[in-house]
Amino acid sequence: MATAPATSNRSGQGAELLKASAQQLLQTVIANLATTASNKIDEVVDKIGDVAAADLDDLAASGGPLTTAGLGAVRAVMSGKNPVWAALRGAWSGTSTKIKVVIVLCLVLILLLAPVFLVGVLLGLLIAAIVAAIRSATR
Repeated sequence: MATAPATSNRSGQGAELLKASAQQLLQTVIANLATTASNKIDEVVDKIGDVAAADLDDLAASGGPLTTAGLGAVRAVMSGKNPVWAALRGAWSGTSTKIKVVIVLCLVLILLLAPVFLVGVLLGLLIAAIVAAIRSATR
């Protein structure tokens, strides 16, 4: 009768060993499935991104400044960059050469006339100060 408890003890250890091995196998299988699923999802996302980029390029080629500005902003947001500058660059690249020349000429004109405007404002302030000083001295 001494051999019966020893056999029972061995079968209990074997069951525990089998249970631990099965749990380890299950964890390994789950980890492998998760890795495979993650890789497949990454592939699908990359394919969608490539298709979207190609479609955006086609749309930008056929659109005007507003379209290219919007697409530039969308691309910048997708890549984590500043969408404002991307939209400005997109709008600039989408405008015609005539419009670009007009914009540059307007900017040059503003830069040339800004000092004249500033001098006029300063003269107006100087005259207002002189008038205020004369009025306060005559009272």
